[in-house]
Amino acid sequence: MSIQLLRYILPLFLIGAYLYSYLAFPYRFSKSNNLILPFKCNINFLILIIILVTIETLFILYLSNYIPLSNSFPKYWWLIIPLVTLIYLHLIYSITNSFEDNKDDFVGRPNKLVTKNGRKVILIIMIIVLSISISLEIYLSLKGKIDYHNLRNSIFNNIFYGKDKLRYYIFSWLRFINLAILIYLTYANEKAMCYYKLPFNWND
Repeated sequence: MSIQLLRYILPLFLIGAYLYSYLAFPYRFSKSNNLILPFKCNINFLILIIILVTIETLFILYLSNYIPLSNSFPKYWWLIIPLVTLIYLHLIYSITNSFEDNKDDFVGRPNKLVTKNGRKVILIIMIIVLSISISLEIYLSLKGKIDYHNLRNSIFNNIFYGKDKLRYYIFSWLRFINLAILIYLTYANEKAMCYYKLPFNWND
């Protein structure tokens, strides 16, 4: 496998993992106000997933500018990602019913949901893959361009291929927002389901 192909595979893997997380994590069922943004939990989680996918898509746009995936691909092939994402999220959102925590009732956990430990493993994998992808991009964009006599400027002037194409430079830095979101969701995963007003028996 070539390094160029790996640079595309990693963000595409992450996009798939983000979309799977929307299906497999319980927050889409919650109407509490206990996630980071000032909205109901189900809307909050939907927005976070959209942010995650959007930033990875912008990174793929960055890659397409510097190392096109294939000359046989249409120039704007990456537009299929937001299109599929919107259709998928709309479909899952439209069939999701909210649940309320009731200590007297046992509510069966939907089959698609993964356990708390399963969610933790998925989040850790995503954090590792994203960290590898960011590190690889930093290494490749700085390779052979470091001036140890002017270390700071040589890094910030050349990282992610420099500021000459400012929007692509910004697209790459945005991935640190994704890293922060994933770390936050790992923290949120440690909370009991009653914190999100979801059935008590979904805690395992």
